[in-house]
Amino acid sequence: MISSTSRTLLKLGSNRPEVSELQQLLSQYVHPIAITGDFDYETELAVKTFQSQMFLKPDGIVDFLTWQALCSNGPVAMPTLYRGHHGSAVESVQELLSIDMYYQGAVDGTFGPKTHQAVKRFQLDFSIPASGVVDARTWQALSQV
Repeated sequence: MISSTSRTLLKLGSNRPEVSELQQLLSQYVHPIAITGDFDYETELAVKTFQSQMFLKPDGIVDFLTWQALCSNGPVAMPTLYRGHHGSAVESVQELLSIDMYYQGAVDGTFGPKTHQAVKRFQLDFSIPASGVVDARTWQALSQV
């Protein structure tokens, strides 16, 4: 696995050896893109897509957290969520679960009984212990939706 600790910040216009590595990873995780070594608009779009999938701000800038997600091919620094939590992370879970009809309530950022049951159904379908708690394994599965 590639280490994320020594990676430099990359953005539109960057031309460094790391850009080729970035493009190779994006080709694996998002969709095939040209490996040119130049951080062009196609690369920026793929970065934004990947960031969205990993619950990161889709700004197209490859910073430390984006490198971490690329190196692990999974979400990083995500909170553990359970009944009683509120906020944008809960809203993201509700939105994703509503795509596949696990959740049919209001997308209101409140982790209540409907969200809890939806998480449990999702976890069962993805062979995750059905705790109803959004933990690292559940975030990983949600990033694949």
